[in-house]
Amino acid sequence: MNMKKLLAIVLGFLLFGGSGYWYWSSQSAQKQSILATSLVPYDQKKHKSFIKKEFKSNWYLLINSPEYDLDHMLDTLSPNNYASQYHGKMKIIVLEVENRIVAFGSYYMRNNFQGKILFVEVAKEFRGKRYAEKLVNHAVQELKKMGAKIVRLETRTDNKSARRLYNRLGFIEVNEERGFVFYRKEV
Repeated sequence: MNMKKLLAIVLGFLLFGGSGYWYWSSQSAQKQSILATSLVPYDQKKHKSFIKKEFKSNWYLLINSPEYDLDHMLDTLSPNNYASQYHGKMKIIVLEVENRIVAFGSYYMRNNFQGKILFVEVAKEFRGKRYAEKLVNHAVQELKKMGAKIVRLETRTDNKSARRLYNRLGFIEVNEERGFVFYRKEV
């Protein structure tokens, strides 16, 4: 442990009963993550294996159908293989921290006024750093630039952290059905 960290721990305990160190370390970590992160467009050669790994690990949270064709989505930039009007229209963004892929999201315009955020996924070891918030905010802003007046998304009813995030970002629960909560936000 370096001297600066040790001093912060000792001072934190003496002055604030430990909370001073937590504040210093969380602020330092937050500044580091903000400076070191970048959102980049999906590159099939560079990002496909990471996204497929995340889907395999988190299929239940990401997909409601065991027949979902992930390769089709990634190869054609389409949210599914049955609605050809969206072929090539979906955007996938990838969040990198110091050139390490840690998260991804996808979104598309469903029509002239309505956008949809399809996926938001952060690798397990990188959760709790507000990376999902960064992905959602980016998707909302990009959809707004494309003409969206409303942005929709959905998540599993038992995905409490996603639900807290969407509520905090101003999404409103529209309905709940078959284990999913549907949200919308006017932009």
